Amino acid sequence: MEQLNVVSLALLSFFFISFTNKKGKTLSEKILMFWLGILIVAQVAYLVERSVLIHRFHFIVENTCSLNIIHGATLLVYVKSMLNKAYTLSRSTLVHLIPLAVLIVGKVLMQDVWNLYSCEAEGSCTCSNNIFQRLISWYKVLVVGSYVIYVLFLYLRTKKTDSYLLDLSTQTKWWLATVVLGSVTLFGLIVALELVQVLSIYQITDKLLVINVLTSTFAILFIYIGNKYAFLLSKVSSSVDQPSKKKSSAPLSQDDEQLIDPKFERIFNDVDQLMKEQQLYQEPELTLSMVSERLKVPSAIVSQAVKIFSNQTFPSYINTYRVNMVIEKMNSPRFKTYTLLSLALESGFNSKASFNRIFKQQKGVTPSEYAAQLGLSPNEE
Repeated sequence: MEQLNVVSLALLSFFFISFTNKKGKTLSEKILMFWLGILIVAQVAYLVERSVLIHRFHFIVENTCSLNIIHGATLLVYVKSMLNKAYTLSRSTLVHLIPLAVLIVGKVLMQDVWNLYSCEAEGSCTCSNNIFQRLISWYKVLVVGSYVIYVLFLYLRTKKTDSYLLDLSTQTKWWLATVVLGSVTLFGLIVALELVQVLSIYQITDKLLVINVLTSTFAILFIYIGNKYAFLLSKVSSSVDQPSKKKSSAPLSQDDEQLIDPKFERIFNDVDQLMKEQQLYQEPELTLSMVSERLKVPSAIVSQAVKIFSNQTFPSYINTYRVNMVIEKMNSPRFKTYTLLSLALESGFNSKASFNRIFKQQKGVTPSEYAAQLGLSPNEE
């Protein structure tokens, strides 16, 4: 399986160098680069342990094994930096190094002071046949697991917020889902492996090999997917990821549509259906919050969906339906005896002044002028 490690190491190194050469790195990119560095060190340590050099570099390999405990903290900090563009590292972030310090001190005491075990004598830093080393192993599992579970909780909670739906591009959301759910899956497999060992369901003689295969496979998939989302290494401004800021009235291109979360299209279709089938726009007091409550979707998301697919604000979008309804009634013999004002009120306008103003904004002429162009002569009042 050393070939798998070599492939993983090569891909990790390539991605790491790519990040190193990128100018103007964001905080999340710097954290990811640090994370990649830890994975590279772990891969090198495994190859050293499998070689004849293990006894010469045993101290280095063993302490590298201790570094595995900070994967959970790194995952948390990385996800936070992706979810919140204003996130910064501070002195309080150093608290995440406490579990690593406790692990190092504990191993020194148990090995060198109390002589409870010797990893070097047993052949590797895992030495799972020793009860004290098993305790250390489970300590790392519990620490990393706590972080992974918290990250999953944070991710699922943030997914429901307006900031997540509005501030992040679709590609970023997919990448975050890959990182979070991939980490949870990998951790679950490692825990299952530990339980198999403890319960003696199936004795795995080389647990380190199995864990490394899982980690290497994860790293390869991690890099493959990261390469698929090439925006991670893009030098283009992050403003490109904000479809909500489009000001052009031109239709969405195929590339633009790929950047828009499918949820927005579904929400807009639901809003449009309410207008066409239930004609909610005929309600003079109709508001964005009323539509939001009807769809069980945050107001900001409804507004964003309407803006993207109609290139109008929500009020303008509703008024377009009202104006079109007035014009439709103007042309209908059924409403021949109706005044313009009565047509406006039936279509959802709440006053003559707002009707005249909005109609002229959208059609360039007043309602009476428009009616004259059609050869109609309805009453003003």
